[in-house]
Amino acid sequence: MMLKQKLSQPNTVPAAERLSMVVSIILIGLALYSIIHLPTRTFIISWLGISMTVTLSVRVLVAMLLGGLALSGTGAVVHSNPQPRTRYTTPFWVNPTLLVIFSTLILARLGTPLHWAIGLLTTGVLLWLTISAENTLSLEPAPPPKTMLWAQIWSQGMSYTLLLGFSLMIFAVPLTSGWRVALLTFIAGILGASVLRVRVPATAYAPFAAIIALAAGQLVWVFGYMPLSVLQMSLLLLAVFHVILGIARAHLEHTLSVRVFAEYGTVLAVSIAVVWWLG
Repeated sequence: MMLKQKLSQPNTVPAAERLSMVVSIILIGLALYSIIHLPTRTFIISWLGISMTVTLSVRVLVAMLLGGLALSGTGAVVHSNPQPRTRYTTPFWVNPTLLVIFSTLILARLGTPLHWAIGLLTTGVLLWLTISAENTLSLEPAPPPKTMLWAQIWSQGMSYTLLLGFSLMIFAVPLTSGWRVALLTFIAGILGASVLRVRVPATAYAPFAAIIALAAGQLVWVFGYMPLSVLQMSLLLLAVFHVILGIARAHLEHTLSVRVFAEYGTVLAVSIAVVWWLG
């Protein structure tokens, strides 16, 4: 009877212990995938005389599997603390999930065992800090100002880093324009939502996240007609993401003014100049 009562309680395991379990399981999964090499499967589907070849990449499947594990694990950590939480916790799961997906895709490309070990260790540290930051941001009422500031800086910095990392990777691999637009539109949209969601209801930040996603998609589509390098396209996308995100946050915080537009306009102009200089 006592065992049944303990299992029925959602907070019997402390948040720190759950965090350790989540990070450990994901690192074990990354290590096993890097050691065990599975072949790529190709299927030919025929229907009504039309044949279509589908290539099933094990790397992508493992990345999605571990990303789903990171998503559910972050949710378990966020809800394991008895302190009250904000009612909209879903966007807090974005950064850990994308971090694990990105790490899975990158670690498989590292050649030497030393680089692989460093990458695996770095992933564990980044994942630990990222889930801790998201767990802090989900607390209601808010924690002390210094703790809240650290969590906000880390979470937003990780969102920017993930957008830049995915942009570099997606622009570098041979994909069609449609796939690039779809992937970066989705990634920019959910990352924008993950930054704007702090202390803001979903009905307020969702339209701005959609605007960020559409702007990113349109920009990536235009890149297909411009002679830009992978680095130039990634930096331009990051600059536009930062500008729209900053204006949206100023509007939500009721601090939007001509000075804010001037500041972000200057940032965009400097970014374009830097990209032109890189070219």
